[in-house]
Amino acid sequence: MKKFVFILLAAVISCTRVSLDASSDDNNETVPVKADSIDVRIVLDTAFDIPVRQTDIFVYDAEGTKEMESHICYDGLPEHLTLKLPASGRDRILVAICNFPFKFNLNALKQFDSMSLLSLRFPDDNTSAPVLSGRSDLRPDIRDITINLSPLMCTVSLDAVSNALDDYELLENPRIYLSGTNPEAEVLREKDFRPKEGLDDSNPVKLPYDIGFYTQNPGTVLYCYPNDTPEDILGVSRTRIVFECEITGKSCRFSSVLPPFGRGSSISAEITVFSPEDAIWKVNPRYSPSQTQ
Repeated sequence: MKKFVFILLAAVISCTRVSLDASSDDNNETVPVKADSIDVRIVLDTAFDIPVRQTDIFVYDAEGTKEMESHICYDGLPEHLTLKLPASGRDRILVAICNFPFKFNLNALKQFDSMSLLSLRFPDDNTSAPVLSGRSDLRPDIRDITINLSPLMCTVSLDAVSNALDDYELLENPRIYLSGTNPEAEVLREKDFRPKEGLDDSNPVKLPYDIGFYTQNPGTVLYCYPNDTPEDILGVSRTRIVFECEITGKSCRFSSVLPPFGRGSSISAEITVFSPEDAIWKVNPRYSPSQTQ
């Protein structure tokens, strides 16, 4: 279910009429004074059930050097917000960022070009309340606008493990982890997530039980940043899911490359083990923001 948070960038638009004396006759003329501010209704729209601890709103001029016009910070998600937005007749860029773990350096972000390069490392994000962000362009004639918020954080869930070994040998001490993960990402980036360097393997997460005759459905979740490297591009690190276990005392490792996935994606994985050297994976996107657009 989508969440909607309404933010009103508002100001009193004063339109007065001024009487001018006409020297040629007795008639009076009135001319309107141009409005010096505008009302803009903004919807923060997110399909993600993520708690929000803090929301930062940035308004940038979209022309010239794209200077920051204003910045507002609120605890949680604000219900109503009123600002004076000058009626400059210029395009603007609106940015919303939630749950950012650090204090913003406003001097460093005074131009939008710097904001567009703002990056966050995966270890600094919070899996319980990950960063949400989005931007939208505002034209002078627009009074209602939506900013779609999404996290960088993605999830990979191991939903099923099946044991097809002969003689009902156990898959003992099963655990999973990710390799080739994206170490950092630009907060406002929407596509083309390419790891500049690969992180070490994530810490293994143990599954709750050894795997015997019956399929187990652990639902164990791993977290990572997006990596939408196309499958036909060589030389770029691809993210993998890895399943390890012991079979009759022998350590076994089975991995599968994840399909390209963007920000906020959720991927489902299943594995069937046939022998210490052979297994079949089923890996499918369970949710991707592109599916809802």
